[in-house]
Amino acid sequence: MRLQLLELDNFCQHRRLRHTFVPGLTGILGPCGSGKSNVMGAIRYALTGKNQNAGRLDDNISQYAEKDEPSGVLLAFSHHEVQAEVSRSLRSGTATLKVEGRPTVTGATNVNREIMEILGIEEDILHTMCLVAQDDIFGFLAKRPAQRLDFLQRLFQLQRAEEIHKFLWTKLGSLPTSYTADVDGLRQRRGELQEAAEAAQAALREAQTQQSSFEESREHATQVRKRYEQWLHADRRWRDASTKVAETSQQVENLRRTSNENSRRLEAVEAEAEALRVSADEASGLLHQWQLHRTAVANQATLQSNLDRAKQQLALAEERIPPPKGYDEGRASELHSLCNELRVERDRSRRMVQAADSGMAECPTCGSEIDPTNPAVVEARAQLPNIDADLAQMEASAAAFEKYEQAIAQQATNVAWARQAVEQAETQLEGHEVPPAPDKGEMELRGAVTAWQQLSSEAKQLREACSAAQNTLARQEGELAGYRAALEEAGKAKDELDVTAEADSQAEALLRQAAAADETVRQAEQSALVARERLDEAERAYQAGEEAKRRAEQAAVWAERLTKIRDVFHREAAPRFAIQEAINRLATEVNGCLQRLDVGYRVEATQGMTFTAIFPDGRRQPAERLSEGQRVALALSFCLAVNTAYAADLGFLMLDEPTRSLDEHLIRGFDPILSRLRELATSRNLQCGIITHERTLEPLFDDTLDLT
Repeated sequence: MRLQLLELDNFCQHRRLRHTFVPGLTGILGPCGSGKSNVMGAIRYALTGKNQNAGRLDDNISQYAEKDEPSGVLLAFSHHEVQAEVSRSLRSGTATLKVEGRPTVTGATNVNREIMEILGIEEDILHTMCLVAQDDIFGFLAKRPAQRLDFLQRLFQLQRAEEIHKFLWTKLGSLPTSYTADVDGLRQRRGELQEAAEAAQAALREAQTQQSSFEESREHATQVRKRYEQWLHADRRWRDASTKVAETSQQVENLRRTSNENSRRLEAVEAEAEALRVSADEASGLLHQWQLHRTAVANQATLQSNLDRAKQQLALAEERIPPPKGYDEGRASELHSLCNELRVERDRSRRMVQAADSGMAECPTCGSEIDPTNPAVVEARAQLPNIDADLAQMEASAAAFEKYEQAIAQQATNVAWARQAVEQAETQLEGHEVPPAPDKGEMELRGAVTAWQQLSSEAKQLREACSAAQNTLARQEGELAGYRAALEEAGKAKDELDVTAEADSQAEALLRQAAAADETVRQAEQSALVARERLDEAERAYQAGEEAKRRAEQAAVWAERLTKIRDVFHREAAPRFAIQEAINRLATEVNGCLQRLDVGYRVEATQGMTFTAIFPDGRRQPAERLSEGQRVALALSFCLAVNTAYAADLGFLMLDEPTRSLDEHLIRGFDPILSRLRELATSRNLQCGIITHERTLEPLFDDTLDLT
């Protein structure tokens, strides 16, 4: 893995931080509290989503950040051919991963899983061997034996052996190494059923021999029974036809008798109706005269009513219209003339007064101004109200006179129209004639017509009944002829069949015997089939028992072999041996680092998958009992050795304050270790980072991130 770019926004102490990483050895320098460890914490958070600090995630937001200001980390990195960029927010906890050539991944869980798949390692290996925090430098040495074994299995990629061991354990438990089938009993049962099947087959052959003896007689008996059935059918048809002939003959006789009676009745009714027809025609004519008489009387009453109504209208039109007060013929024209004179006088006086009041008008005669005090002006001003009142009175009288004269003219027109209507009504009434009423009464006349109509209706019904009876009679006679033909045909069929009930009984008995033989064969076949099925079932059970026995014997052989293979993959067998060999190889690289640190001891691997320190005086001491400084040197050497030998594919190592617990001479001995790291970074294309406050180490770094 190669870190390329790190951007922090309001992350812990860092308001804004941007750093581009280069290959080789990078130093992150700064005094205590400058945020060096939080830089590695930001890288850890970007790759795994884990919060390295206590508390909630948003507790890592800078105290100087505004409320809506973005807070989070962005890390661009590559691994082999994969280019990726991950960003995470401290406020919302959201995460986004952009991988070149792939869809964008969102969601913290999805992003974490995708990054681990890209790097190809587990998260705790990344924490323990690549991003080593201050408190984790003793991680491997502090683990319990079982935890150390599990860690080393995953570090050296030996988990597959554990999976194989579990798989073989499960597989061994599922192998059928035993069987419960009684093979000898199944073999005996098969023999018994074989004998039973042969006996059933012999009984079937015997029944089939007896069945074949009925073949010829069966056919003859079947034909006899068939002819007898046909004879019975013909006899039923003959009996049915006989019954139908008798019934239809009686119906035809009844129809003929009824038809004759209806014909005689029709002749009598038609003669009686003919006798009444003349008187009925005469009565119909008189009834028509009665209708004309009643219509004329009603029309005469209507004309008299119209005349009375016209006379009433004339009387109303001739009523006198009272004239208005003071009306005299010709007075309206005189009033109109007087009104015109008063209007002229009013207009002259009004102009004079207006001219005098405005002081601008001149006398129409001499052209001089008119004096408002002039007697003529004073008189005109005084007369104006009287002139207006007289004019209004005259105009009202003239309008009333005109209205009266118009009403008189309209009345004359109405009277003329009313007189004309009276004259027309009188003329119509005088010209209307009422024919005389017949001598005979209407009830008598209607009775004569009704009697003839009833006889005519009865004659019509009788004619229809006679026609229907003739049609029914013809149809019944046709049916009777058909029944007689069917009777003759059925009699011929009976004579041609010539079979007796006794012959049919003998044939029936023979067929029953043949059917009994068939049933015996069927039962024998069923018994043979059941015996064969039981034999086949026993054969299958026997074969299954033999197969189970064979598989159990074979499974026992495989179980013995797989047990040996499973024991090889047990974690205390081959995997432990491989881990021990790997630790032995690591001890050489660890001792090289310890020699460069000049700690005064070397180590060798133990069977407990840890180290024992060996001092120059021959004294041996477990690594867990070393002093803190000695343990720091050993843990640092172990991390470098593991990263060099087994994490080279990841190609990344970052240590937080590895010199924190070292003495001054050990810190000076750290120089060759850093030199070794630089050599490894160059030769193996590693990327390493050291977080430290030791300024004396600055010249050893290829690149620095100074947080001072």
